[in-house]
Amino acid sequence: MAFCFRLRLALGPVRQYTFRMSANLPNLAPKPVQRPQPFEMHGDRRVDEYFWLREKENPEVRAHLESENAHCEAYLADVRGLRDDLFQEMVARIKEEDSSVPEPREEWLYYSRTEAGRQYPVRCRKPASGGGEEVLLDCNLEAEGHDYFSLGIFETSSDHRWLAFAVDVDGSEHYTIRFKNLVTGERSPEAIPGASHSLAWAADGRTVFYAVLDEHDRPDRVFRHVVGTSPEKDELVYKEPDSQLFVSCGKFRSKRWLYISSEGK
Repeated sequence: MAFCFRLRLALGPVRQYTFRMSANLPNLAPKPVQRPQPFEMHGDRRVDEYFWLREKENPEVRAHLESENAHCEAYLADVRGLRDDLFQEMVARIKEEDSSVPEPREEWLYYSRTEAGRQYPVRCRKPASGGGEEVLLDCNLEAEGHDYFSLGIFETSSDHRWLAFAVDVDGSEHYTIRFKNLVTGERSPEAIPGASHSLAWAADGRTVFYAVLDEHDRPDRVFRHVVGTSPEKDELVYKEPDSQLFVSCGKFRSKRWLYISSEGK
């Protein structure tokens, strides 16, 4: 089976590609085993033969996904050169070394920048009056050793002496909060797991309010934590009893008040 097509990328020349695929390959596509799983709801009965594929930790599920990937690679083997060309042309249009617009916060300018060949941003600040850059958090270093990385919280205290940041390293959107002393560069030893993506610093520069997730991944509680203390001693400030509402916390722009919000769809 042969294919021929012409392709034009933005502002680029028209290119013509011809490639051939084996007609037998589609017959070799891996098929998952059917394991009927019956369900009954509202008087209706249905059967899902592939329900077992949601078992993420099942070695058979992983083996099947790997066989699907292998089949895809074999099927597209003749266009590997085209795939590489497309990737290189797309990357060539991306500005790998870039910096966000500095955000003024009192005597500091906060910004993030990206570096060529690195996956994640570097979060920085520098004095508004002039001076050198201070790297607050290099997300590339934080991501080392993990297959997944997401920064969910990045908040400095009102006196700019502490940084609270939270990361998710498995894609579950369950964030772990940690604290860094921006004066000494050292990190406070405690870690707060199971948090959502909202956090607010109190005016004392040592107390934070944060929301945590319940067993259904719904942010339903807000706790108070003092940096340097055990999270086990954190005080519950608010618990939302309505299962249809999601809780978050933050600070008004006046910085005079903190708020707890319960919202639903």
